[in-house]
Amino acid sequence: MKSKDEIRRELTYWDSVVATYHQEGGEYDKAIEGFSQALQLSYDEDNKWWNAHYHRRLGLVYSFLGEYTKASNAYLESIKLNKTINYPESQIEIPLKSICQYGYIEELIGHREIAEENMRKCANWIGENPEKFSKNVGDYRAYEIIWPLYLYYDSLN
Repeated sequence: MKSKDEIRRELTYWDSVVATYHQEGGEYDKAIEGFSQALQLSYDEDNKWWNAHYHRRLGLVYSFLGEYTKASNAYLESIKLNKTINYPESQIEIPLKSICQYGYIEELIGHREIAEENMRKCANWIGENPEKFSKNVGDYRAYEIIWPLYLYYDSLN
């Protein structure tokens, strides 16, 4: 028989799967509801990685809706959580996803200094780690790291 914690973790996981499905289908209100439920179910020390992930995904959904302040807050929460996680080398770029997205959103809000600081971190990391963007890593990494950098520089022109 599964423990209460095991059941809670499974529910959290499935909430996030369904939320991602809704996000990719453009059903943003349902995506927000799913990621928010996942956060409510999983908020403890053992789930910092997932909580940072859920906050980042909420930031992405809010940015699609043009709710940039909410997106910024979600990305910032993800950044804070990521600072408390000791990522293995194979996942070292995960915190950068939130930093790059946060920087671009801050530019859209009009917080130029914050945007510049975060986009500089983003650009420097990409320049120092080009191997992380080889053909075998998938497009999603590029979407979450390189795309906001492109949009940021495009908005400056």
